[in-house]
Amino acid sequence: MINRVIRLFIISTGIMVTSACSLLAESKKQRSVNVLKKVDGQKSKSAIPVHPGKPVFVWPIDQHNFWLSSYFGLRTLPNGIKKKHHGIDMASRRGTPVYAAADGTVVHACYMNGYGKTVYLAHKVGYQTRYAHLNSIRVEQGQTVHAGQQIGTVGDTGFTLKSGKDASHLHFEILKSGNRIDPLTLLPPYETSATSKRI
Repeated sequence: MINRVIRLFIISTGIMVTSACSLLAESKKQRSVNVLKKVDGQKSKSAIPVHPGKPVFVWPIDQHNFWLSSYFGLRTLPNGIKKKHHGIDMASRRGTPVYAAADGTVVHACYMNGYGKTVYLAHKVGYQTRYAHLNSIRVEQGQTVHAGQQIGTVGDTGFTLKSGKDASHLHFEILKSGNRIDPLTLLPPYETSATSKRI
């Protein structure tokens, strides 16, 4: 039964999720699948608009409180290996509030392998967002959230690259029907002047 539920989740999201969330009760796993199906099946005038060149989401951290430390796409790791980075990293102080980038429903709110403490939201029109390496989580699975609502705080849980004692940052992903896309194409312009003084 558990394997069938996991397969349903993978089919409905288009991505594989390996995490400590898999240790949750079977009913919670089934609820994750139901949450995604419910959100994707909704038809509403408030659905996320898709307008090329115009912002779809809001920044998950106030722009005065972070600087972009890693972008979407190929990057070179300290060991010299090039690997695709599936989101953007926002370096910030530990404990900085993290907000939902759009109205949605919480699919996961738990510790995930590699990502650490993570919140995964499902939005209308087939979008999903992931907020990883959190220090704390402020929402629960199945909860409805609104754009700008706090869902957690910045941290460095899970696997992070660091050059000092603290690697606190938010790893943020946007997915469309399970396919990762560059968040900067759907966010308001990044104001470098707002973060001229690095955290």
